[in-house]
Amino acid sequence: MREHLYVFLLVFSNSLLFAQAVSKEGRFSADFGRGCVPLRVNITELTPSGTANRLYFYGDRSSETTSTSHVYVLPGTYQIVQIDSDLTPQTDTLTIEVFEPTETQFSLEKCNLNGVTVTSEDQTYDMIRVYFTPTDSVTLQFGEQASFVYPTIATRTFQTKGIYTDGKENCTLFTHQVDPLIGLTSPGLVNVTVKETCRDFFTLSLELDAFDSLILYQVELEQNSLGSSMVFEGNIQDNPLTIPGINFDRTEPEYCIKINAIDVCSGGRTEGIPRCEPITEFSLTPFSNLYSSYTGNGIFINLDSIGSGNLLVYRKLDSDPDFQLRTSVQNAFSDPLGTLSRKYFYRIDYLDSCNEVLYSIETNPPLIDSDQIRENTYALSLTDPVNVISENSQSFYEVGNVSTTTEPITSSEFMLELSLTNGTRQFLQARVEYENNITVFSNQIPYRFTPVVQVPKAFTPNGDQLNDTLEFFGLPSETAFTKIYTRWGQLIYSSSEPSPGWDGFINGNLAPEGTYLYEIIFEDSDGERVTQKGTFALLKK
Repeated sequence: MREHLYVFLLVFSNSLLFAQAVSKEGRFSADFGRGCVPLRVNITELTPSGTANRLYFYGDRSSETTSTSHVYVLPGTYQIVQIDSDLTPQTDTLTIEVFEPTETQFSLEKCNLNGVTVTSEDQTYDMIRVYFTPTDSVTLQFGEQASFVYPTIATRTFQTKGIYTDGKENCTLFTHQVDPLIGLTSPGLVNVTVKETCRDFFTLSLELDAFDSLILYQVELEQNSLGSSMVFEGNIQDNPLTIPGINFDRTEPEYCIKINAIDVCSGGRTEGIPRCEPITEFSLTPFSNLYSSYTGNGIFINLDSIGSGNLLVYRKLDSDPDFQLRTSVQNAFSDPLGTLSRKYFYRIDYLDSCNEVLYSIETNPPLIDSDQIRENTYALSLTDPVNVISENSQSFYEVGNVSTTTEPITSSEFMLELSLTNGTRQFLQARVEYENNITVFSNQIPYRFTPVVQVPKAFTPNGDQLNDTLEFFGLPSETAFTKIYTRWGQLIYSSSEPSPGWDGFINGNLAPEGTYLYEIIFEDSDGERVTQKGTFALLKK
């Protein structure tokens, strides 16, 4: 356990720190040679002057003066020069240091009910003065600490200020508040993991439900082969608490963790409740939260933070034979992509601080493949994500743009029929939702819905008022240009009016029976040009 210096009710007089600063030739002194702005120095002349008036330069661009008092308003190192033409040498000097006041640095710990311990961590000042009350104070150098017990249980304040040796005690007085500690309790353990951060070098990570950063805690680790050992003592500032370099036997079936709360004033402690965990290879790796997902500008890969070493990230396209090194990180990161439609796979190597690959794992987001079967119809296949999430999941796909259609995915292969209700320009993306509220997204496949104009397979221009005209159905607008060709490619009809269609006549004569070609050019709802071609038959019966 840490050693503590307990100092109670110590009062220091300013005179203990007072010492005049004497000039180089010993002709004058200043009441203080150091201090904080604004610093007033008063000069005492130690030798009698000659017939000439003594002058003083104070070194801060002020004019020469006979005054023996001066106020410095800016921090800096100044030289006071005394000039007396009747003496040899005619000048004498004294250096004055003026500082900008800075907040004192210290650590604070609470004792049970109504005590506090202050430890100086200040290396700016020569020492700090701690006023527990207006009449109870103590002066501490770096590393020294003092404890004080307040007479009542209440929210309390104390004050600190920095002090310079041979300096004026005019630096800023800072006020601090600390709530009383009502009962000394040990924090609960939400999650405990041990990870091998280097070959046979282990790091303990503790996620706590609640803790007080002003209480001293001890963490004990126990294994049958190693016994019980204290692996941490101090204040907890971060959650989770990471403790590197623990002595750990990975061949044991389990390990136990206990956190004790310490009363630094009395030395008493509150024992925590031990938590025992089984040792598994999984819990020792840095990949216990690994998953990957497409995001707005790339692929996000969730990785545990590591205390030492690096995570080497390799990437490949589905068509690549080998992984290529992408980057080196120490925690989660986003891999920017130029397009979200391509399919990527990753391998993560944990390169420990010994420069060895300790663990390796592969991951990929859900991935969608698309093959066109016919106009606006596609065969899709879903490659499941690879990660360490063990919860149950559900898969969905979304397709659309203006309005979006969401459908569940029940098989790794399924069909997609584009609908104009989802807009002309559409995209497809799959997602996998897990029970722990994590959702991962696939690559995005862009589509363009192609309007299809319905053209009869045949028409009979025989004057019976039935199917006498070749008509075009389902045009998205009234603007269209149509052309009719013979089977040998000779243009026999053209019109910029799609209605009423072709009546089957060429230059006033009914065209012969047979197969003809058509071409229709029109604009879709986005104003883009679409060309559709096909064949039909002219029949006279």
